[in-house]
Amino acid sequence: DNGKVLFSVDNTTAGSKDGEDPVAKTIRRKIETLADEKEVYELPITWTLLQLEIRQACSKQGKAYISFRECVALARETGLMSKKEEVRSVLLYHHRLGVLIYFEEIPGLCDYVITDHQWWFDKLSSVICVTFQQDSLNHHAIQKLKYRGLLSQMLLEHVEWKDDIKQDFFLSLLVRMRIIALIGTKEDDQEEEYFIPFILP
Repeated sequence: DNGKVLFSVDNTTAGSKDGEDPVAKTIRRKIETLADEKEVYELPITWTLLQLEIRQACSKQGKAYISFRECVALARETGLMSKKEEVRSVLLYHHRLGVLIYFEEIPGLCDYVITDHQWWFDKLSSVICVTFQQDSLNHHAIQKLKYRGLLSQMLLEHVEWKDDIKQDFFLSLLVRMRIIALIGTKEDDQEEEYFIPFILP
């Protein structure tokens, strides 16, 4: 303990005759201590029910996201709550839990709630695959994407976008989640490019 916040754990010993790494037990005790010290807040059951209704609605539509407007309508139709402010509080709470994704502070993204964390990875992968398959696109731009992980605005313009969530908002989400990074801006008189670390060779 001694105020440490970083612990080195050997996760190869679990289930072996040597037993669990003692450091793992230290971490468990630390978590239990912190949990005991935290205040417990009782939340209205309607908050959990609305989250479940949102996920069910997305599942029925075969989508990974739902608009904020639809969330408010759903809350009112089911009689769970009527005020937009409370719906927003529910979304922010479940965002902090990691159950939903909702960014109140980002223009455009605040209009949508994402229920499937895998969706944005799959969407980004499909965008990259489409650019690689376009033989007519600029060879230099494709080489930059393939070997330097830089996706240019020029390549993005050739991607057919079928989702309700606009391309700019989707890219803003990935930047906000630190999955990609914006390199260069229009203000700097540079072409906007996005650095995508996970596709580097």
